[in-house]
Amino acid sequence: MGIGDILGGKVTDIMDGKVGEVLKGKVVDGIATNIATGVARSLLPQVSAMMAYGLFIFGLHTVPYQQFQRQTQWRHPSSSRIGKRPARQFIGPGDDTITLSGTLYPEITGGKISLSLLRAMADSGKSWPLIDGSGTAYGFFVIEDLSETGTIFFSDGSARKIDFSLKLTHTDDVALVGSMLDKNLLGTLDQSLRGLIDSSLGALR
Repeated sequence: MGIGDILGGKVTDIMDGKVGEVLKGKVVDGIATNIATGVARSLLPQVSAMMAYGLFIFGLHTVPYQQFQRQTQWRHPSSSRIGKRPARQFIGPGDDTITLSGTLYPEITGGKISLSLLRAMADSGKSWPLIDGSGTAYGFFVIEDLSETGTIFFSDGSARKIDFSLKLTHTDDVALVGSMLDKNLLGTLDQSLRGLIDSSLGALR
């Protein structure tokens, strides 16, 4: 199954290598288990995905962010001098962070499942490649912060509207690089997805 099938909404079981679940004709999520940098560059334009973060595809049926903010710092420590401005020395790059934010409407876009998959990736403590839909590779990033605010609730307490913010930080630490075939991570993603799908199916019965 290709990424196009995933975003198109095929029924899924992560352990069998398939992803996404259709509830009453609507895709609840899409996640690729074997995406690599080269593959992502060739496939993303074909499926009109906004961005790929390791295993996770940003798109209409997952997390279609509305704002992309990047902040890059460079380190110039200073030393005080009498009668002159502080002396500064360039010692290299500082933090490079990307913040994705926007609003989800679970009836149309992704919702709890999409955000839970991102949390599972963050729990792994690994860094993953970040590549946008045009094929631009930003490097490897870790998830430092994910916040969500639900409003306008259904009778069962689930939110019709979810405002979110995801903070990613660039890392050069090779030891943090995540494996696309990490069995522990795939197991965590599988459990998270199955639990949320079960609860969603229960609410529909």
